[in-house]
Amino acid sequence: MRLESREYRSPEPLSARIIGILFTLIITAACSILFYLRVTSVRSWKRLPWIRWLVILQYGCGFLYIIFSSVVQYGLNPNAEIEVCNASASTCLLLYGIIKMMLYMFLADRLHVVGSTATSRRNSPLFLVHTIGIGGKCKTHYL
Repeated sequence: MRLESREYRSPEPLSARIIGILFTLIITAACSILFYLRVTSVRSWKRLPWIRWLVILQYGCGFLYIIFSSVVQYGLNPNAEIEVCNASASTCLLLYGIIKMMLYMFLADRLHVVGSTATSRRNSPLFLVHTIGIGGKCKTHYL
């Protein structure tokens, strides 16, 4: 009787695994340093503009994405269990969508700063159109 392997993908070579782990460590260190620099540059948390909060949240979510994906890839072995693979893919897509939405919000704010006069964001048609468009895109793509 032949035993079937539960692996549904061929295992990655050892050299690729080592390079992947080193790359993950370098990216995690870079993201941590950037997060640290942003957080330590804040003088008053009460008067922090929302765009600075957004940048800090982007670094935090990016750090979570890196840590989660590396734990799943190198610790849980998604090649062996289809449930682990499905759960990790869903979570990675969710974190990726959140990071992308925050990036679009950042770009919409920069468009408001460049293209608007002294109007507030709440009264700026340019900012409102982009924000509503981002919300609609996120709703259709990620929900």
